[in-house]
Amino acid sequence: MRIIIPFEPTSQERVRIGRFGGYKKKSQKLKESKIIHHLEQHRQTPLMEGFIRIQVLAYYARPKSHYGTGKNAGVLKTGSPYWCNKRPDYDNLAKQISDCGTGIIWKDDQFIVSGTVNKMYTNNYEPKWVIDVIQI
Repeated sequence: MRIIIPFEPTSQERVRIGRFGGYKKKSQKLKESKIIHHLEQHRQTPLMEGFIRIQVLAYYARPKSHYGTGKNAGVLKTGSPYWCNKRPDYDNLAKQISDCGTGIIWKDDQFIVSGTVNKMYTNNYEPKWVIDVIQI
């Protein structure tokens, strides 16, 4: 199964601890709700169990500094990197997807036994998530 989520990949933020217990920021809840909305379009019944492998491809928009100027405007500079090494960390991206998919795609994220996360730049200005889910 392939799931495409058409917005900039973000990481799972940590739960904040306050006087009255733990809570999530409103911005984190909004990010999660966007991801969950796209995942629900691929809802399966029954939910996946057993051994699951996920591959997460996180595509980020290239910064303007990767492109030429003047007559070379819009042309990618030689030596511009393919891989993206900016934040968030790859493990936080995986955590975001595995948590949001729980109860929608898979019964629990404990069933995810293997996975990869790749962070790279996209050349068409369209940041997105591409998630492949494979039952093994």
